[in-house]
Amino acid sequence: MAWMPGDDWRNDQCHTEIDQAGKVAEVCRAVYGRGDVFLGVYWDDGAEVVGPCKATDRWPIEYRQMSRAEALTWVEAYCGW
Repeated sequence: MAWMPGDDWRNDQCHTEIDQAGKVAEVCRAVYGRGDVFLGVYWDDGAEVVGPCKATDRWPIEYRQMSRAEALTWVEAYCGW
């Protein structure tokens, strides 16, 4: 079965990184549909950024416990913008 947005990430889609503030982040990426890349970044403190690399009104970038600018910085870094 193919991965779909909203599903739990598979282990092979995620890896752990240390962000610039020295906090551990779980970074997940997967391709869906016609090649759309989706991103999920999760921190132990509950902060997260989740959504498609090419956000639309239908599929926006969602973020929690950070500013929109911070969330977009993560999207740009991990989606290759």
